Amino acid sequence: MGRERFSPDELRALFNLLMQVQLSQVALIVINHAQSKIPDDEIALKRGLIFQQMGEQEQALDSLNNACELNPDNHLAFYHRGFCLLLAGNMEQATESFKTCTELAPDFVGGYQNLAGCYYQQSEFELAASQCEAVFQRNQTITPAYITALSAYMALNDLDNVGIWLERAEAHQIVSPELYRLHGLYSAAKEDHETAVDQFSAYLEIAESSFDVLHFRAKSLAASGQWQLLLDDLEVLLSIDDNDHWCLEHLFLAHYHLQHWSDAELVFQKLTTLSDHYLHHFHQELKVIRSEHAEPITFVTTGV
Repeated sequence: MGRERFSPDELRALFNLLMQVQLSQVALIVINHAQSKIPDDEIALKRGLIFQQMGEQEQALDSLNNACELNPDNHLAFYHRGFCLLLAGNMEQATESFKTCTELAPDFVGGYQNLAGCYYQQSEFELAASQCEAVFQRNQTITPAYITALSAYMALNDLDNVGIWLERAEAHQIVSPELYRLHGLYSAAKEDHETAVDQFSAYLEIAESSFDVLHFRAKSLAASGQWQLLLDDLEVLLSIDDNDHWCLEHLFLAHYHLQHWSDAELVFQKLTTLSDHYLHHFHQELKVIRSEHAEPITFVTTGV
């Protein structure tokens, strides 16, 4: 660095390369030698990025604050400052930083996307959705915008807009495991349980350990009367909590509808140990089981 002369663009390219290969200390040397060739606010910004990569969050935030003060029009300084503030747990300040970024650079989609995430984390679902719409207007290929928008509209129970975003995802060939989960929740809410089962199953092929989604699939299997398939899911769910009331109730119903009378009675005995109200709740089913499962009467004749 002392012997060679680099242009500002060459220094920037060298810095980006070193950051990509995570040679943070070398990148810091480059920036220290670039102070006379690159604007002060850019130097402060790049130092902040180096400290972020090194895990020195306090120093990173100090450098990024300095970059924002040196040049209040530097949208990237506010953008990366927002990240630092998020890591420090300062959600409100991070929100303001990302908001400033969008005001300074209306065409920069990253600011809108991160602002949407901040609003979502604060349960400001309408604001989160509006920022996702802003992302979509500028770029239709950013997968996290679809996930945040769908999650926000699901939280608002706005199924019409959930449907619109699912159609957009299909039209723009957006692929993400989370889309299967959200599509499944949407289909279940629309009482299209067969589609819900398909979507939850596609998700579980990728994320097998997701017991929440397994529970969602079990509910859709029960709602659509797919009792044999439901038995497998209930076996897994009850291995986690063998006193789960919903699972035991539907294990009883699955055996009942499949005419597994002995198994149904065993599950019913377990239910009555949890609550006496099941004696009344499943009174009709119990009558059928006792009728079907009764031992036949054998008549014995003796010769005279």
